[in-house]
Amino acid sequence: MFFSFATFIHFHILSGFCFFNNVAVAAKHALDTERANRVCILDWDIHHGNGTQDLTFDDPDIFYISLHRLGSNPSTTFYPGTGKPEEVGYGTASGANLNIGWTSCGMGNVEYAAAFSELVLPLLSAYKPDLILISCGFDAVKDDHIGDCNLTPDMYYSMTRSVIKTVGLSVPVVVALEGGYNLDIIPLCMEAVALAMLDEPLDYRKKKKLPLRSAKSVGASSDLFNSLPTELNEKKTNITNNKINNRNERKQTHRRKETRMSILSRLEDGRRELSHLWLHNATNDKQRGYAKNSAIRCINQSMRAIRDAAMWKDSTAVNFSTDIPEQTYETPFSIKTRSRRGRKYISVFDVFI
Repeated sequence: MFFSFATFIHFHILSGFCFFNNVAVAAKHALDTERANRVCILDWDIHHGNGTQDLTFDDPDIFYISLHRLGSNPSTTFYPGTGKPEEVGYGTASGANLNIGWTSCGMGNVEYAAAFSELVLPLLSAYKPDLILISCGFDAVKDDHIGDCNLTPDMYYSMTRSVIKTVGLSVPVVVALEGGYNLDIIPLCMEAVALAMLDEPLDYRKKKKLPLRSAKSVGASSDLFNSLPTELNEKKTNITNNKINNRNERKQTHRRKETRMSILSRLEDGRRELSHLWLHNATNDKQRGYAKNSAIRCINQSMRAIRDAAMWKDSTAVNFSTDIPEQTYETPFSIKTRSRRGRKYISVFDVFI
């Protein structure tokens, strides 16, 4: 997620978790080789991708979206301390950089569902990328040793499915593994993402038994391919390149024929994957979902910043909703006093900050 050399250029120190920014390099390569005309990088690692943002900040053909923590509370910062909502891109790329930075810890499934449904998925649909690269960190999951958030593995399944359904099956989605600091939970999250990409249900074990290929058989097939004559290798490469070119031509033709109605239909399909947590078209708080007010404020702040950017200011491709209303309660902690056997005690319900 972080690119040490970019960090060195800007801050004169080496920092971050990665030596090379594989996702940013892949996006630039896809554009340079004309495998894609527009690339979206979706980064849900709990740390802001400051290196990715630096490398794409002035490129209108790469839309960088990051959901991350800015701090534990409004007075403290969370590493690396970058990724504020007002950082929306530079020059012709103003609007091609979206930061949703949580200002407190403990964000869970509902908060992420609200961010996806209200902001991430509509912008994905409107931007119409030819390729999506997911910076897939699992450090926002509950019980991670650093992230201190509350996502569950099945939420990664829902987020992945919502992205695929929003952009359609003709757009390739690549998942790059990144952060995650609890070895007991990472496999569950990765399994959920893999099942979502395979269009398999989370409870697939109950329905079918999938054959496993051993490492030995994989290695054997690789050695066999490497031992083929050079002419056969070249022929195979040419056939592969021709298939890729033909596929790209078909995709471009298909996307030109797409109607606004079909795009909106896919967006609703993507939102439907998250509707059990957050309902976009709800008329009241009870139907919509119970998200923390601090999360709603963060989403609204990002929404205001991005809709005023040059790329989206006069665009009709996306209809930004009005600010999400904050949920109201009698008191922030809804403290109620009860009595039992003559003794008074206090119970705390619905803690929303």
